[in-house]
Amino acid sequence: PFSHRKTTNGDHAGVCVKCSAGSYSDADAAKGCTLCEAGRYQSTAGLTECTKCGSGTFVAGLGSDSATACVDCAKGQYQPATGKADCSSCAKGRYQDTRGQDGCIKCLAGTFNMFGASKTSAACTACPTDATTDDTGSTAVTDCVCNAGATGTISTPDDTCEACELG
Repeated sequence: PFSHRKTTNGDHAGVCVKCSAGSYSDADAAKGCTLCEAGRYQSTAGLTECTKCGSGTFVAGLGSDSATACVDCAKGQYQPATGKADCSSCAKGRYQDTRGQDGCIKCLAGTFNMFGASKTSAACTACPTDATTDDTGSTAVTDCVCNAGATGTISTPDDTCEACELG
């Protein structure tokens, strides 16, 4: 569907003119054109709606007139939805090492990550020797527990697990 606006002044008052790229008109043509919202763009003149940027991307400004206005989320960030004005930082226990993604990657079992917005798996720190985590995506050294056959309490990275005595 195409849309036009009616001019209201000058020598061509009352003439219908297509809304320019980066804008649309979905209502009464006399009210004029509206700039595309943040998270959307319109590269063709005269349409009734703007196109959403894809997941893993965003556009912050108004009136974007090209798909190239949609920018990939940076490493350490993600955007799962379409048509958004920004990206979110990866939570603790996760990282994202690739631009333009719709989610973050959980740290592996046996590691933890205390910081958000991490850009590499190296942000996931290994538990102390003879310790692991019960799940992926752990956020603190206190999530580390001693492996079977060992005992101890892990509350700092320097804590250790001691082998249980035989018998």
